[in-house]
Amino acid sequence: MPLSFPLPVSSVSASANNSNSAATPNFILAFRECLERFRLCAEYSGSQNLSGLGELAANYQLDFDLCGRKALSADDQLYRLFQLHFLEGCNTSECGTLLGKSAFTIASQIVHIERLVGRTLLQRGLSPLQKYFGDIRQSPSELAA
Repeated sequence: MPLSFPLPVSSVSASANNSNSAATPNFILAFRECLERFRLCAEYSGSQNLSGLGELAANYQLDFDLCGRKALSADDQLYRLFQLHFLEGCNTSECGTLLGKSAFTIASQIVHIERLVGRTLLQRGLSPLQKYFGDIRQSPSELAA
């Protein structure tokens, strides 16, 4: 169980991302950062925290899912794979079995999903993480004090 609210990435890694994104946005990197935050928020929300930070974590999870739905709305199969693999945590073999596709097809679709959803996460302001979460640098217990 997480001890504190999942904080935004440090300013060091944020500045490194800014220098890379000056030339061209890295949709896959944005997606993976947001996915990591989604999973941390799921753990935090799972602790039944009803504070304002718990609500922020739940909202982020919902917004992440909505970005996936928007990015993949043209293809129900891709959205289902997004749900199974990224939101529910099924591995590629399980996804292949459930969707009736080969491991190679699933793997290539996962990369495609990361690009499409990553672009939407950037457009919708979920990435960079500081843009969404602001300057939260304290744990919930410190904020409550």
